[in-house]
Amino acid sequence: MRVLAIMLAVLALIVGSGVAQAAKPRVHVVASGHTLGKIARRYNVTIAAICTANGIQRSKPIKVGQKLVIPERDDRDGKRAAAWRRSHGKASATRSRSNGRTKVATHEVAAGQTLGGIALRYGVSTAALCTANGIQRSTPIRIGQDLIIPASDDQDGTRAAQARLSRSASRARGAKAKTSGQQVLEVPGAPPAYYYEPVGRGRLTLRPVIFYLHGGGGNPSSDCRRWASVARRQGWLVCPTGAHQRADGRPKWNNWVSARRVVMATLKALRAKYGRRVQLYGNTLVGFSEGAFVAMNIGAREARTFNRWFIIAGTDRYWGGPGFEAMQRNRRKIRRVYLLTGEKDGTLSGTKRVLSQLRRNRIASKFYELRGYGHQTPLESKGWLFEAALRWLERGGKVPTTKVVSKRAKHARR
Repeated sequence: MRVLAIMLAVLALIVGSGVAQAAKPRVHVVASGHTLGKIARRYNVTIAAICTANGIQRSKPIKVGQKLVIPERDDRDGKRAAAWRRSHGKASATRSRSNGRTKVATHEVAAGQTLGGIALRYGVSTAALCTANGIQRSTPIRIGQDLIIPASDDQDGTRAAQARLSRSASRARGAKAKTSGQQVLEVPGAPPAYYYEPVGRGRLTLRPVIFYLHGGGGNPSSDCRRWASVARRQGWLVCPTGAHQRADGRPKWNNWVSARRVVMATLKALRAKYGRRVQLYGNTLVGFSEGAFVAMNIGAREARTFNRWFIIAGTDRYWGGPGFEAMQRNRRKIRRVYLLTGEKDGTLSGTKRVLSQLRRNRIASKFYELRGYGHQTPLESKGWLFEAALRWLERGGKVPTTKVVSKRAKHARR
């Protein structure tokens, strides 16, 4: 009986030790100004225990954003926390690799917290935090709101932003078509248009309309799906179909006059279907290539309806004399213009001339040169940039730009 009691006691000690080892220790994220000494005092443990737990030396500097395992107070030498880190660290890394997706951390906003304070806590910049979440520095955050935290090596937050957009697109694909999928709008006297309803707060109230005008031979249905993840938070996304056809049967615009009739008829049809949820004035035109030609000419003449333009691969030749004069007449109505062209695109010099013409007419305009890209719209890899451009068109604030140096300034430098 005595032998049995001793065996049970030993077994209890072994089980207790296993439970203690299995307990998950705390993790501390290093912020600016933190030292090993300060962290040790905060958790009432020794510096030596923290160093043992994390496999580091006392003289080794710690970095902002670094995660440190904090041993429990009864784990005085930190060896138990070190064993947990070694066993769980390898398993975590294996899951991350096999998953094949960017791992994104989130933070739930608590009372009294600010963007600056949250950024400081995780050792990232406020600008990176804003980019990752598609918000501006001046945007108020709400208690209970989930914010995506970029990784310490994601310095500008673009990788976290792209992960957020990919997750948003995945959710949209899995939702019911009636509430969040692509729909078809029948337009009297014109080909059908494809569209998405707005998402997010205020989606059932009056919202602006973003028209995407496809390039020659483009697929408006497919293009609309690509743009949905970056545009729907700003308002309605509508993708009309070119009224003419190429030899291979694919749609094209051919001229801005017929395109103008299609666009205005599409807006009218959307308003007739959804009423006051659809904004009639102050909307956005997005055009790529031939669609940029159409957008620049419609926008110049219908500046009250479309006073915001996102021109991709456009050139000053698209205006011609009458279009340029229409832009000058209506310059006070045009709110903002964002120009984007690939570094290897043949329209690049023409885009820069458009920028110069807009600025001479005192129209708020920004330009971005896509390094390494040609005549294309890389929404899959640069979705954060397209979303930022649409957000700037709607609300202003900061947006990625490329500085353009005039020939006169270059000559002066020499």
